[in-house]
Amino acid sequence: MKISFHSTVLWTDSTIVLAWIQKDPTVLKPFVRNRVSSIQNLTEISAWKNVPSKENPADIISRGIDPEKIQDCNLWWFGPSFLQDHSVVSPCDCSDINDNELHQRELKKTPTDPVCLVVQGQEVLPIINNCSSFTRLQRVIGWCVRFVRNVKNSLQPSKGNLTSPELFKSLMCLVKNVQANCFAQEIQCLKRGQQLPNSSSLINLAPFLGEQDILRVGGQLKNSNLPIERKHPILLPYNNHFSDLIINHFHVLYLHTGAEATLANIRTKFWLINGRNYARKIIRKCIPCLKVSAKGSNQVMADLPSSRVNISRVFTRVGIDFCGPFSIKLLSSRFKKSYKCYICIFICFVVKSVHLEIVNSCSTDAFIGALKRFIARRGKPSDIYSDNGTNFVGANNELRKILKDLFNKESTGKIEDFIASEGIVWHFNPPATPHFGGLWEAGVKSLKSHLKRVVENTVLTHEEFSTLVTQVEAVLNSRPLCNLSSDPNDDFVLTPAHFLVGSSLTSLPDPDLTEVPINRLNRWQLVQKLSQIFWKK
Repeated sequence: MKISFHSTVLWTDSTIVLAWIQKDPTVLKPFVRNRVSSIQNLTEISAWKNVPSKENPADIISRGIDPEKIQDCNLWWFGPSFLQDHSVVSPCDCSDINDNELHQRELKKTPTDPVCLVVQGQEVLPIINNCSSFTRLQRVIGWCVRFVRNVKNSLQPSKGNLTSPELFKSLMCLVKNVQANCFAQEIQCLKRGQQLPNSSSLINLAPFLGEQDILRVGGQLKNSNLPIERKHPILLPYNNHFSDLIINHFHVLYLHTGAEATLANIRTKFWLINGRNYARKIIRKCIPCLKVSAKGSNQVMADLPSSRVNISRVFTRVGIDFCGPFSIKLLSSRFKKSYKCYICIFICFVVKSVHLEIVNSCSTDAFIGALKRFIARRGKPSDIYSDNGTNFVGANNELRKILKDLFNKESTGKIEDFIASEGIVWHFNPPATPHFGGLWEAGVKSLKSHLKRVVENTVLTHEEFSTLVTQVEAVLNSRPLCNLSSDPNDDFVLTPAHFLVGSSLTSLPDPDLTEVPINRLNRWQLVQKLSQIFWKK
């Protein structure tokens, strides 16, 4: 049976909906606007009519009815009474609908006066501004993250100490909250695919939203093999309490390093806005650093000697000095007697690499032992420079005697030829001229500054003191040799450790690639894998 429809009439008992359908969708809020737009696209506005609720048979389904009464319900079987008269005119005309009946909350508020649109950021977590330690703040948020996870997954709750993934997740929560508050306008622009305003402090950093909507530095290192933290560090705002905690954390973590070294360590994970000035500003407030730092006089410096400016192997030309004494004890017991020890510092003239040796005294024998350990680890130097101390003079004479007795007491000419061609040449500064040894004196100053800030009045055991001195050596060899660049594409920071081991001693280790299939590696990763397999063998 073919039935032709000449017209379609749509009925609703909601006068509010009828008023929405007759309006321009742009004046409505998004939820209602989207649905009204769909209705207007699928139907004709004039086809919509109003039916009273008492005459609406659809209410019988939604409200329900007793099965015994459905047989006598004319509304269900025959429809509204006015339709039985073959009329489509509703007793309630929608033209009489008053706009005051609309839900005012569904209408967009149109300002009558000019206003200024301000993008409001997310409110900062109160604990961030109330906490004075980054480690404590991260762990507090970490426990909160674990609590939320245990509530959602009560069958397999996490127990024990916080894990590394939990601490990392807490860090991302903190960073996301700080960025949402300080970079709200930039984040909104990036989410909409719009260009950042010229007034933004991030315009030159080419920022983008990474995983978890974390704002990161852009740049041209996307295709490099560096970790994501090195290629695209996380952006942190200037003059923010959370950024203050980050600077203080890295400053203390690396034994109260200076502004440049602290900023270099921070840039392995984060990028601070106006970082150099910001780091100096925070480090100037460090109480342990203020106690031991003092202003020195400005001395007019002479030209550098040839041994400082010509290319040579690391520790080929070294300066030597002693510093101390330091108090240590043999055992960790509280009432054990303390003893004195000294530190012999070897510093390379070319790249300023530092080697530290602990000695029990400043005697000639103690120094020769330290020199033997140095040569065994760093290689034999060609020239040694030192002050004109009695211990060094004695060591020079003793060293000459040892060399002469070592080679079967052959003719003096052969011994002198050997010493001249392959032996160590000792250079003594003139008496009462400590300024001639400015290089190793500066090394002694840096060494003492780290030790005093960390040890203070504590008396350590020999093992503890040896461990601390080795850590100080690693920090001194990880200092930048030149000023840091403000360009985010300049990731590489040259340090003395690069001439010793190929990378900074405080940098992250390379990932283990020995188990990764070769067809998944690029050329650089393949070379790294072959090197790792070689060292395992």
